[in-house]
Amino acid sequence: MAIDLHEYKKLYLQTSQELLSTIKNGLIAMNTNPGDKNVLAEVHRAAHSFKSQSLVMGYAQLGLCGRVLEALFLGMKEGSIDPNAELSGIVNETLEAMDTSLANVRNGQGELDLSSHISKIENQAGITVH
Repeated sequence: MAIDLHEYKKLYLQTSQELLSTIKNGLIAMNTNPGDKNVLAEVHRAAHSFKSQSLVMGYAQLGLCGRVLEALFLGMKEGSIDPNAELSGIVNETLEAMDTSLANVRNGQGELDLSSHISKIENQAGITVH
C-alpha cells in the first residue's frame, strides 16, 4: 500500500517551522555564549531533523539547506569551522529564505530554488554537501 505524503504535509509544515525556530534561537544563544557545545548540539540536531523531514517529503531544496546547516553546525561543534559575523549573516539570510520557501509550500506554490544560499554557506564555511 502506497503512503500518500499529502496527509503528512500539515505536520511537516508545523514541525519544520518549529525546527527553524530552534535553529534561529540557537544562533541568538550562540552570539551571546559562543562555543556553547549544548547549543551547537541542539542546532545540529534541529538541522539534521529538518533535512531528513524535508527530503522524505520531497522538498529537495529545503533538504539541501538542512544538510548544509547540519554540516556547518557539526563543523562548529567539532571545532573545524570557526563562526564569524559574515557566516552568521549568510546563515540568517538562508533561514529567512527557508521560511519564505515553507510559506510557498504552505500556499501550494512549491519550494524556492535555494541553491545560491547553499553555495554561499559552502563557500564561506569551506564545506561541500551536494
